[in-house]
Amino acid sequence: MRKIGVAGPFSGPRAAYGELLKKGVAQAALEAGPEFEWLFFDDAALPEQAEVAAQKMREAQVEAVIGHFNSACAKRVLPLYRDASLPFLAPASTNEQLTAAGEGWMLRFCPHDGQQAHAVLGFVSERGCRSLAVLTDDTFYGQAMAAGFPDRWEGLAVRRLETEDESVLRVDAVFFAGTHFNSARSVRELRERGFKGLFVASDDSKIEEFLELSEGAAEDSYVLGFHETYEESSYRAADLLWKTLAVHPEVRGPELLRLLQRGSSDVSFTAQGERIGMEWSIWQCGRRGFTKER
Repeated sequence: MRKIGVAGPFSGPRAAYGELLKKGVAQAALEAGPEFEWLFFDDAALPEQAEVAAQKMREAQVEAVIGHFNSACAKRVLPLYRDASLPFLAPASTNEQLTAAGEGWMLRFCPHDGQQAHAVLGFVSERGCRSLAVLTDDTFYGQAMAAGFPDRWEGLAVRRLETEDESVLRVDAVFFAGTHFNSARSVRELRERGFKGLFVASDDSKIEEFLELSEGAAEDSYVLGFHETYEESSYRAADLLWKTLAVHPEVRGPELLRLLQRGSSDVSFTAQGERIGMEWSIWQCGRRGFTKER
């Protein structure tokens, strides 16, 4: 029986994403049959716990790893997987520098954060905004993304501010880079203080729990997303992995990685490990879900 490791936030405040990871992998596991053993490890979206999970997967002698939802966890464990010659399939870790740090051992199934800044700047400019405040939380994900915004873009003035700053209330648009629960808190506070401008949140907020936590304040706001849900991209990763292993039962390590890099009829990668054809879209928030805007 061939072992596949799956790591993600199955507990803690990011557990909603862990459930989506489980669902996507479970669908692929049903199709794969009994020849594969899927081992699940909880990283609670904490880098130190992700490292423990990675060590356990190495001890269990898994042949590849799927998961680690957030970028801070992925960054911590990449050297461990690289040194152990374990391919790492990431459905959602978006930090732009990760694939380079993985030296080819990470295959990313979503767009990266550098593309988010460009999508946001284009969207708010098209909406006639002249000023944009970039807010963030204290996460590695949010801080790194916010740092990628320029001070000015085609006539749009861009400033790094805090949610609590009074000057935030006077800008045309706000972009929040960070976790969905911190984004929900930010939009609630801003609307309560009278902010009437455009509110846009990073891709972490494209989940129904963000709408629930915002308590109605996010209606008519926007989030970043792409054409697949996290559940769907998790399924894509698991599907590519088990089918590759099934066709090539003898391969391990570098040879397995080379075969995975080839992709399939509907998934392909650059030499660095970025999935080809991925780009961010803007989605409008409604009471019951999200509608693609552009």
